Amino acid sequence: MSLQAIEQISSSLTISPELTTTDVVNSGADITFADVLINGIKNVNQSLNINDKNIEKLALGEAISTHDLMITMEQAKFQLELAIEVRNRLVEGYQEIMRMQL
Repeated sequence: MSLQAIEQISSSLTISPELTTTDVVNSGADITFADVLINGIKNVNQSLNINDKNIEKLALGEAISTHDLMITMEQAKFQLELAIEVRNRLVEGYQEIMRMQL
């Protein structure tokens, strides 16, 4: 695959303007862990909504690239899987703390 093909694919992908880790490090503001989690959840929700709209467009027969549809579906899937794993790790951590004896 040539570099031009990769650049075309990457330019067609939309990156949401949500809070990124570099923004957190560079801003110097008081960003809490809860803020990062909330922004991550909003980002996942936005991705899932975009995916739903694209699937609806396809079902209605509107012109949408199958390739773009598959990319947005996979992105939404990976983001949702990541959110579920973060939740699972947080629950495991909480349960471990609750098992500690004082």
